[in-house]
Amino acid sequence: MLDGVENVPRIQTKKLSRREFIKLSGAAGAGFFAWLLGGCKGGVPDQPQSVPIVKPNAYATATPVLGDALDNSKLDAKKPIATTEQVEYLNKNKREPVEMILEKLRGQVRVVGLGEMHNELDMELFASDVVKKATEQKLIQFLALEIDSFKQSDIDTFLQTGNITPGLQEELTRHNTGYKAILEAARSANLKVLCVDNHNTSGRDDFMSKSILQFQEANPNSKGLFYAGNGHIIERFDILAGMLGDKYYSVLQINEQNIVTGDTVYNALVQSGIQTPVGVDNIPQTPFSKATYGHPYELWSEYGKITDALVLLPPKK
Repeated sequence: MLDGVENVPRIQTKKLSRREFIKLSGAAGAGFFAWLLGGCKGGVPDQPQSVPIVKPNAYATATPVLGDALDNSKLDAKKPIATTEQVEYLNKNKREPVEMILEKLRGQVRVVGLGEMHNELDMELFASDVVKKATEQKLIQFLALEIDSFKQSDIDTFLQTGNITPGLQEELTRHNTGYKAILEAARSANLKVLCVDNHNTSGRDDFMSKSILQFQEANPNSKGLFYAGNGHIIERFDILAGMLGDKYYSVLQINEQNIVTGDTVYNALVQSGIQTPVGVDNIPQTPFSKATYGHPYELWSEYGKITDALVLLPPKK
């Protein structure tokens, strides 16, 4: 039962509040977050403590005070070169990313957390492809989206009739055309779509986790895809990951926008010359599982502690 869900074991790392996220400006004007996470120490604190992402004086002028606009020109000189080991590993162990995800759903995994950087068309199109293939193979029974729960009726109306209400249109204008393709794929497959977010609560991640777990409790044999921002699907101090354990599989999507963060993982893709989307599985056992450069804006400098897999999307033409 979920009544005692607050007391279940969780994956414990330092948790950053929504307000502490730094929005990184990309070439397309989209933003995303940089995190600094700690390791597992056991036990469950009464209240997870928020910590600053970086200290204001760290790394000289390359690091602005929290909340300041990120000056990408100051990061240019700090961009890392991926190691030979990373590039060779990527070339030898890259996987077809959609199949990598579907393989997990054929096994014991009950929820795949598929992350994105918001407002990126290529990520939305990749997600719609995953939804289409998963429904064609009858691997999932629901799709959970980072949409406020009060818009559930708008989503239900679209699924039943194909009509776009003003409420749904408002949601669609926040995304690219690929987001509508995701909903259309769900409608074609008669897939249950859950609006699991609540922007009016300070515990959005817990709210989303509980919404998904409650649906699965009512539908014990259900499997699904949780499509949300990368920061919401990582395995940190999180009820969903804590309750499901190995039955939860988190996948971060990364594209060229991350180059501005000094991210060695994406630089390995660029240096490898790979021109197609690739997946990297079992991250804790790869050369990408820990910081290799040390730049304070290296995107999630210890991947292995927070995610199971990465999807790397090639540079745009």
